[in-house]
This record gives sequence, structure tokens and C-alpha cells, in this order.
Amino acid sequence: MPVNPYAAPASVVVDRDDGSSADIGIREAHVRHEQVLKSIGSLYWFGALTSGLIAIVSAITLATSESGSIAAGLVVGGLYGVFSLIAGFLGFGFRGLRPWVRIPGTILSGIGLLAIPIGTLFNGYILYLIWSAQGQVVLGPDYRGIIERTPHVRYRRTVGDWIALIVIILIGLGIAALIASAMMG
Repeated sequence: MPVNPYAAPASVVVDRDDGSSADIGIREAHVRHEQVLKSIGSLYWFGALTSGLIAIVSAITLATSESGSIAAGLVVGGLYGVFSLIAGFLGFGFRGLRPWVRIPGTILSGIGLLAIPIGTLFNGYILYLIWSAQGQVVLGPDYRGIIERTPHVRYRRTVGDWIALIVIILIGLGIAALIASAMMG
């Protein structure tokens, strides 16, 4: 039987399954909210790292100073250490979009509302992210399965995101420059 090189392929073409269209639609509708919640988790991790360093430095400083006592150093260092653990735990929950993070996140954000004015705005926004309709879906028990079935759906940063990042970096550099100039002069 001669082979015709110009014949149409005889193989069966099967489209690959990238997840159901319903899963893709849900993920695309919530991917920005998902990204913002993960960013909150990163901020909690930063707070955990900072509090951990403060715990170590304050415990050592107060315990070794002439006017301080070892007990005071351990209490202050211990309080910062506990906050560091709580913040790290919440950062893990938010970064992983774990459903259980709603309760401890709500409690800590509720306490943070008392830090007027910036804490009120920031923690109010976190409460909105957790308890809004999109937050309920993203932090719901079924959403992790949707993420696993739609790994190709990614968040695409907007121009506004990049501008905000540049502004935050410039503010951070400005604060670092002010601190450095105050220490030198």
C-alpha cells in the first residue's frame, strides 16, 4: 500500500482539557482579589520578620542595659515574639488562601481598627477583602480545587500596579535616606 504524502492526517485530534469553562470563568473573575489577599499575606510575613527582629534586639538590649532588668527584656521580647508568630501564621494563611484565615484575620483586623487613622483604613480594607462576596469565594473551601484545575490562569499586572510599586519603593528609599542622614548628622 503506497503512502500518500499529501493525504490528510488520519489521527484523531483531542483537545487538551485546561479545566472546565466554569472554573476558568470563576478564576478569571477572582484572580485580582486572590492576588490582593496574597499580598496581604506578604505584608503579614514582613510584619512577622520585623517583629521577630525587634523581639530579639529589645530582649538583648533591655536585659544587658544598666538600668533595665532581665525580666523587662524578656517580657518585651516575648510580646514581640508572640506577635511575630501570630503574624507569620496569618501570612501563611493569606498566602495560601486558606479558609481558616478568615477568623484570626478578622480578629486581628478588628483590633487593628483601633489604630486611628491609618490602621482603621488598612484593617477596614482587610476586613472588606475577607468578607466581601469575592473574598468568600476566594477563601472558600472549593476555590483551592479551582486553582489546581486552572494553573494557566494568571494575574496580569496593570500600569497602575507598576506605578504604585514604583511610588512605594521611592517612599521607602526616601525614608531610608532620612534615617541615614539623621544618623550621620
